[in-house]
Amino acid sequence: GKAYPIAPERQGEKHIAALESDRGGFAPRGITIAADSVVVRRVQGWRTLFEILSAGQLDPGYGGVDISPLMDRGIPSFGLHPEGHRYFDYHHSANDTIDKVNARELEMGAVVEALFCYIVAQEGL
Repeated sequence: GKAYPIAPERQGEKHIAALESDRGGFAPRGITIAADSVVVRRVQGWRTLFEILSAGQLDPGYGGVDISPLMDRGIPSFGLHPEGHRYFDYHHSANDTIDKVNARELEMGAVVEALFCYIVAQEGL
């Protein structure tokens, strides 16, 4: 994350948003928003689209540590917000193995992220 924004091949690129998915592969419940109030209100206006996927929690919060160098540069940042009640049953434990992943929950997280990226590409922030 630290090297990405300063890599020579990144010079001259314009980032409109950063999205992180690093809170577990559980069922998605929404997206956290680390941006100014204008962007927060705009994203929250898309809530009904995400509620169809049971992921309508579009709330101010932290984008994620891996994208924090971009946040520090003023890039609006977002984080997939999955269910969290089982996170520490797995995170950095002997249980943290691929066979414990629920494929459907992981797939739904990808769907929520794809929908978010599509809307941002079509509507902007």
